[in-house]
Amino acid sequence: MRKRTRSTARAVGLAGIACLAAAAALASVLTMAGQGRVRKIHLNFAPATELQKLPGVTPPKADQIIAARPYRTVDELARAGLTTVEIDALRPFAMAGWTPNPNRKFYRLAPGERIDLNRATPEMLEALPGIGKARALAIIENRPYARIEDIMKVKGIKAKTFQRLRALIKV
Repeated sequence: MRKRTRSTARAVGLAGIACLAAAAALASVLTMAGQGRVRKIHLNFAPATELQKLPGVTPPKADQIIAARPYRTVDELARAGLTTVEIDALRPFAMAGWTPNPNRKFYRLAPGERIDLNRATPEMLEALPGIGKARALAIIENRPYARIEDIMKVKGIKAKTFQRLRALIKV
């Protein structure tokens, strides 16, 4: 084993301090205020400036990441020329996956809100648990409803699904 000299120890110490400072800066940028959780950066949506906050991502690498979009998993960063070591370093801070359609409107139920089966739009119906686009359209096709139990006449909606929906729907 090689004997460590003062200059080697100093260089290692300075490099370690620089790494700790960079990690602390990164953690402060990525940590949500007061919650202590790390906010992951979405690889499919983040601009270059956000991607550069990830460890080891330089401006040219950020441009490569953007050029190789979309990503289903973080491992697909290899398409952008990143090594497995670089990908493993990014994994705790990055996410990929489902890419929403920017033209699609999302509807979120307010606490205590009930959706009227006879007046709701497909987007409103899709906010209900277990209701996707096809079932939302089937619900609309089977209108009008006299009672909320009539929703069980829609193909794919049985007693179990109805129990989940009961408190969220009205006629």
